[in-house]
Amino acid sequence: MRKGIVIVASAALLAPVLSFGGGFWNPTPLDYKVAIIDDANAPIKITKLELKYDEKGFGLAGFGKESGLFELYTKAKYENVSGKEIVAASLGGVVFDYFDDHLYNIACHAIEKIEPGKGKEGTWSFNFEDDFSTYAIVLYVEAVRFTDETVWKADDEYVLSEVNKIRGTSYAVDILR
Repeated sequence: MRKGIVIVASAALLAPVLSFGGGFWNPTPLDYKVAIIDDANAPIKITKLELKYDEKGFGLAGFGKESGLFELYTKAKYENVSGKEIVAASLGGVVFDYFDDHLYNIACHAIEKIEPGKGKEGTWSFNFEDDFSTYAIVLYVEAVRFTDETVWKADDEYVLSEVNKIRGTSYAVDILR
């Protein structure tokens, strides 16, 4: 007689992770966990963050479902709290899977003027091949250029400490690079 391990899982448990359609495994992930690092020294305050996959068959990037490419959308609202006019900003994101393993980093660049006290909204998309394990993102202000040509950059040690606090992890600063 053979001995083995039997795993019993309900459809309700598996449905949020995988769905089958035409021989292709389509991502239908759980609600994403999003967090924003509120750096008091940053010249921009991120006020809202949304994260989702393209729900229209990945059509916005021109790829069909069979391409194996997944499109991740990051939408953020942000406000200039510096008192100086901004000409470019970069929002950084650290992305984790369902098991809090670091997957990748994203950079959301906005090359536009933002007057003091004014806000903007941006949407960025990222294509990944066969990757539907994204679960959480921590977004922060990475860098800002002002009209006077000065540049502000986030303190990597501070960002890392906040990422680790938010996700309950203990990563080293090299995950930000």
